[in-house]
Amino acid sequence: AILERTVAAARAQLAETHGEPTRADGSPAAFAILGYGKFGSIELGYGSDLDLVFVYDCDQPDALTTGAKPISNAQFFARLGQRIVHYLATHTAAGRAYEVDLQLRPSGNSGMVVSGLASFARYQHDSAWTWEHQALLRARTVVGDAALCAAIAALRREVLTRVRDPQTLRREVVDMRAKMRSNLEKRAPGKWDVKQADGGLIDAEFLTQFLVLRDAHGDASLVEHTDNWRQLEALAAAGRITQAQKDDLLRATRAYRGWLHRRALQQADGLADQADFAAERAAVAGLWQQRVLGEAT
Repeated sequence: AILERTVAAARAQLAETHGEPTRADGSPAAFAILGYGKFGSIELGYGSDLDLVFVYDCDQPDALTTGAKPISNAQFFARLGQRIVHYLATHTAAGRAYEVDLQLRPSGNSGMVVSGLASFARYQHDSAWTWEHQALLRARTVVGDAALCAAIAALRREVLTRVRDPQTLRREVVDMRAKMRSNLEKRAPGKWDVKQADGGLIDAEFLTQFLVLRDAHGDASLVEHTDNWRQLEALAAAGRITQAQKDDLLRATRAYRGWLHRRALQQADGLADQADFAAERAAVAGLWQQRVLGEAT
């Protein structure tokens, strides 16, 4: 709801100065926002930022807008994206709405703030890393033109259900998980990092993502939802994991998330005592060893 109001206000302000961007047939050019991360997976917590990707669809990006101070259509959407971030992240006397993270856009911090649909599709097909497709598993459109949102959903489904080599996928998922743990895991005597340590929350999420990406070419229902919970249920329904394995993973992720929510409210770190969550941690670590590291196919 906040994003819808923000987009409407930002676009109206730009249009007042520059006019509207249009397609060759005179219809309005479309714009949409994808939510990634916890926003995309419907798992926002207290203090979460918004991982956003901006996409527009215009068949004449170099054509000029219709107003008194015309700019190119592509420039209009670039400014729209910048203004949305400004509106959401600016500190005011009442605080700010959200911190915004755009690092998951194509090419990361070196990429354009806003992507055209064709270039976004080309990147996902030809250039995206495996970890970016893991991120796409959690992405959904949250604001935008209905036809553009439908086109992005179709692209997401097409990209995520392509056939992948299981051994290459396993290696890339395991390598990325090792890099994350090396760079992000926090350590303290007698403590363990509930998100980043072995058997923690990220291991549970990566395990789910590995299985979905490996098997979605044979069952598109595995990518229908963006949240870890329903992806696990889809994996169990498709026979990719057992009901007991699904229950163990859900039990662990719920316990971890509940604890992390409470810690966030206390403005405390994510380090738990070594004895905490022993059963959950052992279950996740065991399944990681069995289903990611131990399987030949």
